[in-house]
Amino acid sequence: MLLLTVLYRLSGHAQTTIADAEREMNAGRDLRARSIAQSLLSTDQAQPARLLIAQTYLHTSDCSPALSYLKTYLQVDPASPRPLALMGACLSTLGRDQEAEEALRRSLQLESAPSVMKQLAALYLSTGRAGEGESLLQNMPN
Repeated sequence: MLLLTVLYRLSGHAQTTIADAEREMNAGRDLRARSIAQSLLSTDQAQPARLLIAQTYLHTSDCSPALSYLKTYLQVDPASPRPLALMGACLSTLGRDQEAEEALRRSLQLESAPSVMKQLAALYLSTGRAGEGESLLQNMPN
């Protein structure tokens, strides 16, 4: 039985499981998605699993555990824009605006994503820096 489990994982089925977890999350079944992803934390799919788990927590505005998973992800891959953007969203939700801005700026340095630009502009607008927010939105690529 152990041999079958090892062969199953080596054959790429762990990737399918991440895809299944993503489908569950996209269907609004965050607890099921989180459960699937948590089962992958000890596999070669740990990084995508951490990111997915963080996203499920962020969907419910439960930012403390999300931040924990994102920090662990970034210890392994500090130059990954997506977890930095998610970290910015969590920190902003927690009212930690300066840290949120730093995370969003780092994400944009790595990848110029319009969604992150909008997130940073919204942070500027909400913190009374309307000029910076408007400027960022005007300079955003179509």
